[in-house]
Amino acid sequence: MVGDNAKVTVIAEEAKECKVASLKGNGVLIKLQDTLEYSQMAEQGIDDMVEIDELNPASILYNLMTRYKRDEIYTYVGPILLVLNPFKAIEGLDTDENRLKYV
Repeated sequence: MVGDNAKVTVIAEEAKECKVASLKGNGVLIKLQDTLEYSQMAEQGIDDMVEIDELNPASILYNLMTRYKRDEIYTYVGPILLVLNPFKAIEGLDTDENRLKYV
């Protein structure tokens, strides 16, 4: 991710069939909204990713990044709880009230 753009590289075999000449290079920047894996719901930072409209690797990572930036390190995928290491202390994270949300 570079700002609101995704940095992409088209694989050599696929580049032969690519009709857009500007995509044939390495590290091409494309607006995230123009990709097939874009999800507006992931932009909001959904707390249970089962609810995301386009569930794929890109929307999962984008959703996790959105929540991480807001210090929301706990995210569900159905019954599975994903936890990202914040690499810093987050105030109120270890309270009983917060802990009970994720049992």
